[in-house]
Amino acid sequence: VTLNVAINSQNNALFTLLVANNFTELKGQVFKKFEENTLLQLMCADIVERFQLAVFLGLVTLQNLSEEAGGWDNAWLQDWASMVLIVWGTEYVVDWIKHSFVTKFNKIDPAVYNRYRAVIWEHTCNAWRLRQPHRVARHVGFISLPLACVVARVGSHSLSPTSKRYLNTHWKVLLPLGLVWWGVLCLVKIQLYLLLL
Repeated sequence: VTLNVAINSQNNALFTLLVANNFTELKGQVFKKFEENTLLQLMCADIVERFQLAVFLGLVTLQNLSEEAGGWDNAWLQDWASMVLIVWGTEYVVDWIKHSFVTKFNKIDPAVYNRYRAVIWEHTCNAWRLRQPHRVARHVGFISLPLACVVARVGSHSLSPTSKRYLNTHWKVLLPLGLVWWGVLCLVKIQLYLLLL
């Protein structure tokens, strides 16, 4: 909600929000003592944070597109893209500064990130080989259920009234189709596991 209001406001609310959040992140992480193992946890937390930010920016975009109801033009798209790029860019810059300071003050060799990439890649490959993709999410600390609930809620709220009426009147046909679609997705997932082995 805060991100949506900040992006859609005409004043400097977005910049205020970005400065406050990122200053708090920098202040909380930069001057702490880190070992190499805790730096891996910090990197995994940044991975999860960037994924959540991408999902939230997508949800805010979905909400604004549904509110505009097709009345968006090139100027609106350019303003919107610039706001999204500002949010995404500041997140990258702040993470870069944070990791630079952490590695410098704790005298950690930056080459350790190559090992971290190899560790995460190895966990991903092992999870696919063992047919347990949830192990990767658990390793990086990603909890998907709350995010899925937010996506479902915002997605249902963004539907137009005619779409909601259609769903209400045709739910007896759409429910079995949805279950069949879910089954097809499960079969595709199983096939991908078998192909990747």
